[in-house]
Amino acid sequence: MSLITLDEAAAELQSSIVDEDSVANLIGGLSVALERACNRRFAMRVSDVSTSNSVVTFKIPHHRLEIGDIVYVSVIGGGELEGYATVTGVEPHEFTISNETGSVDSMIASVRKVRTQYLSTSGESCVFVPHLPLASVYSLSYKDSEATWVEYATSDYVVPDKVDELSYSGEIALLEKFFPRSRAGGRHPEGARVRYVVGEPFPKADIVYAMKGLVKQAKSRLRKSQFSSESYDYYSYSRLSASEIGKLFGEADRIIRDNRIPVI
Repeated sequence: MSLITLDEAAAELQSSIVDEDSVANLIGGLSVALERACNRRFAMRVSDVSTSNSVVTFKIPHHRLEIGDIVYVSVIGGGELEGYATVTGVEPHEFTISNETGSVDSMIASVRKVRTQYLSTSGESCVFVPHLPLASVYSLSYKDSEATWVEYATSDYVVPDKVDELSYSGEIALLEKFFPRSRAGGRHPEGARVRYVVGEPFPKADIVYAMKGLVKQAKSRLRKSQFSSESYDYYSYSRLSASEIGKLFGEADRIIRDNRIPVI
């Protein structure tokens, strides 16, 4: 997960001694923490993209993708790669998809993973996904009397309250239909299965500004040796004290407050 690119982070750190893995760990951990602070999800910013023999390689720090995952690629102004794609290969900070055209859009901006959510239902006509904002529904299914997942047609449901292609309520409503009651005893709630894209495709300028500020603040509070340590896990913030974390986010508090989705 990354709200800024590797080059943007390196510019804030202003140092060539910091290795790429350490920078990736830093911005990955801070991006996740900033998402949680704002109570919303953002797309992963693409640091670099290249193509070879119909294979497109995206560089995104800590993408957390696996082979077979489905992603949505967003391109500024639209383009050939805009839309859904399946991950064909992964490295710690890179992943690949197939592209038979052999060309790459120069304005690729972000990538979002298709999530899967199982929801309990009791005969209602709508469900709400837990992660916001809801951008699109890849598929919506219910489990029939034979315990088989059956996919609704796209004409069977709507996302009723989208604003600028995003829903901040997360509601998906059936049209003249009702979800069955959840089946008991399964591994997941078995009323509805939603596969969906979540997150703003292009983070606002102030979110990017906040991330850059957090990276710069983190640099001022950590020793150089901590940046170059291969064993350092920024996701757990094991070398940052509670007061240091508070200082980092305290200085970005206004931006977080202005962009936070209220918990209902």
